[in-house]
Amino acid sequence: MNADSTQSSGSCPACGRAGEGPFCTACGASIPPRCAPETPEVETLLARANLHRIRSQWEDAEKACVDVLRRDPNNVHAHSLLGDIYRERGRLDDAAQWYRLALDLNPASATDRAKLAQVEGAAASRTRQPAALDSPAPGTQKLMGLPPSTWVRALTAASVVCLVVALGVALAARGRRPAADTVSGTVRDPLTTTRPATGAGPPLPAPAAPVPASPVPAAPGTPPLASRGAGPAGPSVPSPPVPTPPAPAGVAREQELATYIAQRAGLEAGTTVASVRTGRTGQAAQVVLSRASRPADPAVFRASILPEAYRAGRVALEFDPTLQSVLVGVQALGADGNPALVFSGRMDRQALAQPPPDATTEALLGAFTEVWWAPSLSLSGPADSQSAEAVDPNEGFNAPPR
Repeated sequence: MNADSTQSSGSCPACGRAGEGPFCTACGASIPPRCAPETPEVETLLARANLHRIRSQWEDAEKACVDVLRRDPNNVHAHSLLGDIYRERGRLDDAAQWYRLALDLNPASATDRAKLAQVEGAAASRTRQPAALDSPAPGTQKLMGLPPSTWVRALTAASVVCLVVALGVALAARGRRPAADTVSGTVRDPLTTTRPATGAGPPLPAPAAPVPASPVPAAPGTPPLASRGAGPAGPSVPSPPVPTPPAPAGVAREQELATYIAQRAGLEAGTTVASVRTGRTGQAAQVVLSRASRPADPAVFRASILPEAYRAGRVALEFDPTLQSVLVGVQALGADGNPALVFSGRMDRQALAQPPPDATTEALLGAFTEVWWAPSLSLSGPADSQSAEAVDPNEGFNAPPR
């Protein structure tokens, strides 16, 4: 043993007899060595090694401990510090070996003994659970020889393909599906027209011609149709409320046309479709719009009536290609509070093919024939009285309720 580093002196831990040397001459037990005082250089290296350990600079810490052992091979602190370094790095077997070496140099060190017991217990626990340590992490087991990530990518791609195919089938089915008229028995292609711009715009494509329905008498309780070419309505026959009989084909066609105008004509708030009537031949129709407001200025009132009347007639002609003309009327509340007709004009299919160049009152008025204005809204006063007499404002329309 190096005389510069340690000295064996003191009493035997077994029998208590004093002696010199590493073993007791009486009982043969090992006598703990007495460490020689550490030099300042060794103390500096040990402090540096411990600092590197605290900072997790493992290689520098090991190098500093090795430098200490080169100068003092029996330095207990260097052995114990190496055990601490390997224990913190998870190398339990190496740590246990260095703690044993430290205990060989200083068996009375309770700290090193406790560290050795802790390291050996952790190593034994790790040895008893090899399956848990060697088993793959959750979610990494292979399925049919392929890792989970491959399955996830494959399933994602398959889901996207199925979604695209389903969307394509739905769009194709929607494009081929005919819009069946369950009441009149006619079949039309879906309407692709959009809402017409106010006052002007190129003619929109008309839908395919439906099979005209056979004319039938008006539904019970429906006011008689007084229009050009329309015959007298049959008498009203009372019917039981339940079950409700299906609406005749002609009535259903008129209701469908009224709904289409209300949805596509861009009517202003307060304007509704009061009535829609079709003639026996199915080539003429009358549409009455009802306005809830009536501006005091006749020019403003005319400017608000014409665009709505034009759009209503245009949408009606686009709805049914068999229609050749539409008589559009607009009624508003009169001075007595009752609805009264204030405008009527006829729009034929030729006007639909040649839209007005702009949305001015004169341009929109040119799209109508047989124009009639109420006297309070007349454009030229008495000068157009002949036109007013030539066109009966109530012809083709039901008299407003009183």
